[in-house]
Amino acid sequence: MKRNIYISGVGLVVLGVLGVTGTLAQMYPMFWDDDEAVPEAATYGEATLTVEGEVRTVQPSGAPRLWGRGRPGAVRHGKLGSLGEELCANGPFRFGLSEIMVDWGSAADACPAGTWVCAEWERGSLPCNTLRNDGSRDGNDCSGGDLDWTQDGHKGWLANVEGTTIGRIAVEAGGLNSLRTCYHLPVWCCSEVP
Repeated sequence: MKRNIYISGVGLVVLGVLGVTGTLAQMYPMFWDDDEAVPEAATYGEATLTVEGEVRTVQPSGAPRLWGRGRPGAVRHGKLGSLGEELCANGPFRFGLSEIMVDWGSAADACPAGTWVCAEWERGSLPCNTLRNDGSRDGNDCSGGDLDWTQDGHKGWLANVEGTTIGRIAVEAGGLNSLRTCYHLPVWCCSEVP
């Protein structure tokens, strides 16, 4: 039998055979079989969730951060020669555009470990012309067709979504927009200045 556990930044909710406890604020599902040990779920002071290699922290607003999984080749481009050099900034946040292109639902796969998929308010709409390679394949539409944008026209996924099939994007030249989540694009990956 499968059991569900939901982690919230405000409390812990356990459903199924265990009954219901805690609050119903923003929740994230985890599943395990009866013969498996229940995973260590949360530390309450920082509202941190750790689940088999995945860590999410909750921002002061209560929104979760979707942490980069650090897959091979997951790097972010800044404004100078080497990868990750002179990242763009918005207040305490530093961000760059990933090398890997993914659909919106796989955005965490494109960000390096120790970074997260930028929320719209963290990335902002300011220009950030990175040194991400410009070519004839700057993204793919939903049918797999290549998208070619100008050097400062690269688009990247943000963590925000406008519905079940529309994700938010930011453009290197500045500005925010939306696209269908099936597009394959780079991702804006954030970190915070200590």
